[in-house]
Amino acid sequence: MRRWRLFGAETEAYAIADTMAYCKSDVYTVNCGMAYGQAAMLLSLGAKGFHAMQPNSSTKLYLPKVSRSSGAVIDMWIKAKELDANSEYYVELLAKGTN
Repeated sequence: MRRWRLFGAETEAYAIADTMAYCKSDVYTVNCGMAYGQAAMLLSLGAKGFHAMQPNSSTKLYLPKVSRSSGAVIDMWIKAKELDANSEYYVELLAKGTN
C-alpha cells in the first residue's frame, strides 16, 4: 500500500518542469482541484496565456520543506543545503512562470 506524503517531492516536480521546458509545443496547465506548493509552481509554467484555474479550485504557494530530519549531523547538514538549493530553484521557476 502506498503511503501518502505530507509534502510534495521536489525532485519529481523539477523533472516535470524540465520536461515541460523541453517540449516544443505549448503546454497548457489547468488547476481542477488543489494546486499546492510544487503543483502551483508547475501550474504557472504553462504556456503564457494558457494556465488557468477552475472556479472552485484553490492554489497555495509554499517553499519546499523536509518533514523529518534524523541521522548524523552531516546528513542533516546535507539535507539543509539541498533544501536551500531547492527553495531557490522553486522561486526562480515560479518567477519565470509568472513574470
